[in-house]
Amino acid sequence: MFMQKINLILFVLLFAFFILTSCEKKGNITLIIPNQEIITEEILIESDYYANITDLNGTWHPDCVYNTSLNMEENAKLFNVQSFSWGEGKFIMHTSNIIDITTDDPFINTGSDGGFYITNITQIKPNSIKVNAYQGRAREPEDRLYLDFVFHFIDYNTLWIEVDYFEGDMIYGKGNLWHRLSGPEKLE
Repeated sequence: MFMQKINLILFVLLFAFFILTSCEKKGNITLIIPNQEIITEEILIESDYYANITDLNGTWHPDCVYNTSLNMEENAKLFNVQSFSWGEGKFIMHTSNIIDITTDDPFINTGSDGGFYITNITQIKPNSIKVNAYQGRAREPEDRLYLDFVFHFIDYNTLWIEVDYFEGDMIYGKGNLWHRLSGPEKLE
């Protein structure tokens, strides 16, 4: 029995070693965004855009939803419209992230995952903003899901979102761009 456990452990270690050594490191990740600008991994890591905290306000769509909506005829687009503290916002139910930080109760609505109430916002880099929030479904504070969202801006209308809880989700993490569908006009 002891030898079987040792053999299993050795097999797992050898398999892990084989997987790690057989994977090739890929070069720069290249993504094409709607305006045909090429975004490389270095730009995703360090953008020269200086984000203001209020740049978070808006409705945001993941790349695949945004690109699909661009290709639809105008009369076929079925957007919901709602008023926010920053103005009228267009969104698609269950696929948009809606952010309103200038309301009395700042929130992030992540579509099907529900709403998160913002407790703190911190500028951690010129292009990155960290938002501490909790999911509002649980009544008792100890039962709430607390998350840290980090929004990395590429420019005013494009960002990627780092959040550990959703990391396995294909729309979050480095390289998974989000685009502003609506929001306040950028003041220069």
